Order: sequence, then structure tokens, then C-alpha cells
Amino acid sequence: MLGHSERELTLQTLLAPALMAAKGYGTTEVEQIYDRVLALAQQVEDFPRVFPVLVGVGAFHVVRGKYLTAHEVATQLLRVAESEQDPGLLVEAHAFMGVVAFYRGEFTTASAQLEHSMALYDPQQHQVHAMQYGQDPWVACCSYLAWTLWCLGYPDQAQERSREAITAAQTLHHPMSLAFALGLATILQNVCRDPRAGYDRAEELIALASEHGLPYWVAQGEVARGRALVQSGRAKEGLAQIQQTMQVRRDQDGLGGRPSFVLLAEAYEATGEAEAGLQALAEAQATAKSSGERFSEAEVYRLKGELLLTQEGNRRKPLFVVSSRRSVSNSHRVAPGIQEAEACFVKALDVARRQNAKSLELRAATSVARLWQRQGKLMEARKLLYEVYHCLTEGFETKDLEEAKALLDELAANSPSRRERRSQ
Repeated sequence: MLGHSERELTLQTLLAPALMAAKGYGTTEVEQIYDRVLALAQQVEDFPRVFPVLVGVGAFHVVRGKYLTAHEVATQLLRVAESEQDPGLLVEAHAFMGVVAFYRGEFTTASAQLEHSMALYDPQQHQVHAMQYGQDPWVACCSYLAWTLWCLGYPDQAQERSREAITAAQTLHHPMSLAFALGLATILQNVCRDPRAGYDRAEELIALASEHGLPYWVAQGEVARGRALVQSGRAKEGLAQIQQTMQVRRDQDGLGGRPSFVLLAEAYEATGEAEAGLQALAEAQATAKSSGERFSEAEVYRLKGELLLTQEGNRRKPLFVVSSRRSVSNSHRVAPGIQEAEACFVKALDVARRQNAKSLELRAATSVARLWQRQGKLMEARKLLYEVYHCLTEGFETKDLEEAKALLDELAANSPSRRERRSQ
């Protein structure tokens, strides 16, 4: 016969996913339940039985941006799963290890862990996990794998995985799993800089989440929709929507900060508000330092460089004079802000290379090449961008690659050797 602690543990374990769906992943109510469950688990000393709630504890810390703590939980989950040799527990443990690795900027590790979990998944045995854990593990892994593949430089494969996740979630008839797939699909379209697809996916997510009472995913959809508006040229409208949603989330559950600070900085860059954008990035860097968040680190440095250039008015002031024979750099006139911007771009390159994040490396290289082009360093700019661009094997119709190719063509057309041949 179950004792009082065991009965309460069973009830709290069932309550946690339901409350998470209704209130959101990171609310105070969810935190209180998980704190109580952990205390009960220590009394009962039955960690395999409380495993779903441990996953929920980890998810709570992910949403709160406490990735160092989430990593400790993930390590504990894997240790329990391996000691039990339970395939179902292993599916969830490797899935969560992959998610945490992603947010820590360990994209290669994340890809391997997510694929391992998907390989262990048995539809006949593990579809019940959607009710136990809040969402189906295969759908969650496939959704995160799509985002991870984009970071690693495989945008076409990322889109395919995202579609697979949505299709699988639709067959489950489980709203939370479908919201999860749509939520990460909206992010994928945002990072691919496809405003129409991003807007459409966001609208789909908002409608689903509103119908089924999933406020966390409503907010995610609203932020993604605002980001799509920014990318489509309606920057002020999109910025206002992102700000409004962030404020609502702060009022409701104390969330709404990271990683939305990076999205805010993007929007401020589009509206030309450099100081506000730099402040948002300073907050993003401050929280990342204590949280262990690294997945957006390269983009933070790149955006900081772009905002510094905007602040200096660099796009309106020539940095070099081109003679008929060669480029003459006025490096002695370069303002400190421009020097700092270049240092940020180089730092973004270094971070992306360390993380094997080819898509982020291309963005950073494009920013460096544009700056060097304005400074008259055409050969250096083309060499850098050429090497990064030609390491990529797909995604040539995405905006990032199209812009990089256009810049490469422009640099080639205006290289010193090409100009000399024209003058002969």
C-alpha cells in the first residue's frame, strides 16, 4: 500500500505537465510543484518513477535560461536512464541532453544526442510520452534537430526535418506536441530570414495555441510574427509587437528577457535605433554570462558590430578613396567605434568556427567583408567570404547565401586586377 508521500508524489507528477501546458513552462506555480516533487522523490528514493518530473525540472530551467543547472539535470537523467537500461528513459535522457547542448552552443553534440534519441524511439511504446512529458519526444527532437541543422549550415535539411516534425505531430492529435513543432518551425523560418513563411507559421501557431489554451506558445507565436514583420520591412510594427509580448510575459511569469533581447536588437537595427539595440545586447550578454547560454553568442557579437557601425554613421561616410590603380585605406581616420565593430565581427567569426556553426559563420564573414569593402580591402574581403561561402553545400536560395553570393560577385567585379584589365 502506498504511503502518504508516494501518493502525493503520484498526484504531483500528474499535475506538473498539465499545469505546464496551461500556465507555461517557467511559471512560479510550476517551479513550486517541481520543488515539492524533488523533495518527495528524495523521501521515496525512486528516481526512475519520478523521471518525468525530473525532465520537467530540466525544461523549467531551460525556459528560465539556467543552462548550467539544466545541464546538471540532464546529466542526472542520463545516469538514471543508463543504470536502468530502460529504452523509454533513454529516449528522454538523450533528447534532453541534446536540447541542453544546443542552448550551450554545442551544436555537433546536440545533433548527435537528438538523432540518438530519435533512433531509440518506438512509436508503439513511446507515443504515451506525449501525455507523460508534455510533448512527444520524437517530435521535440526532430524540431530541435531542424534548428540545429540550420546552425551547422544545412538549411535545406533543416526545413525538411521541420516539416517532418509537424507532420508527425499532426498524426498524434496532441495539441501540445503540434504547438511545439510549430513553435520551433516559426523560429526556423525567422533564422532563415523568410518573412512570409515565418509570418504564416506564426499565425498557425497562435491560432492553435489560442484554441487549446497554451499561453506560452501564443506568446512564442506573437514574437515570431513580430520578427517576421521586421524582416518584411515593417520594422516599427514588428518591434512594437515584440516589445508588447515581452512585457506581457514579464508581468505574467517573469520571463520575456533572453533570448528575446537578441530579437529586440535585430529590430532596433532595422529601425536604426543603435543605442537601444546595443543596450538590449548588453543585457543579453550579461544574462548569458551567468546562464551558460551560447547558442546565440556569435550572432550577439555580429549584431553588436552592425549596431556600432550604425551608431558611427558608417553607412553614410566613405572609409576609403579608390584611385584608378589601387585602393587607398584611410585606416588612420577610422573611428574607435568602427574599430570596435570590426573586432566584434572577428569575435563572431571565432565563436561560430569554434561551434562549427557554418550559417552563423557565413553571416559574420559577410559583415566583415562588407566592412572591408568600404575600407578598400577588396582582396581580403573576397578571400574571407569566398572560403566560408564555398564550404556550404546547400541552401543557395536562402537570403543569407544569396546576399553573400551577390557580395562576392561585386567584390570580384571591383577587384584591382579586374579594374586594371578594364583600363587596358
